[in-house]
Amino acid sequence: KKKKKKKRIITRDINNYISLQCNTDALLITSWETDRWDAQSSIPAVMQGETVTLGLNGKYISDYLRAIEAPDLRLSIINAEKPVVLYDPQDSAYRYVVRPLIK
Repeated sequence: KKKKKKKRIITRDINNYISLQCNTDALLITSWETDRWDAQSSIPAVMQGETVTLGLNGKYISDYLRAIEAPDLRLSIINAEKPVVLYDPQDSAYRYVVRPLIK
C-alpha cells in the first residue's frame, strides 16, 4: 500500500510540474501535462540577480494565487534548489513558501 500511495503522489507531482525561467524582463512558465497538453506563458517581470530556472508544483502556486487579491506578486528565489518565497509587497504578514522539485 505504501508503494502505491507514494507512486500516486509522485505521479500527481509530475502532472503538476511547472518550470519557471526567470529572465531579466520576463518570467517564462512552462507546464507539461503528461496526459493532456503542454503550455507556455510569459509574464513581464522585473528581476534582480542572475537568471535561474527551477521546477515547482504548479498546484501550490495556483492555490496561493487564488488566496491573495494583490495585483502584484514577488518571488524570492536564491537558486533552483532552495525554497521559493511568494508574497504580496503590500502585505508583509503573509508569506508562502514552496519547495522546488529537483530533478
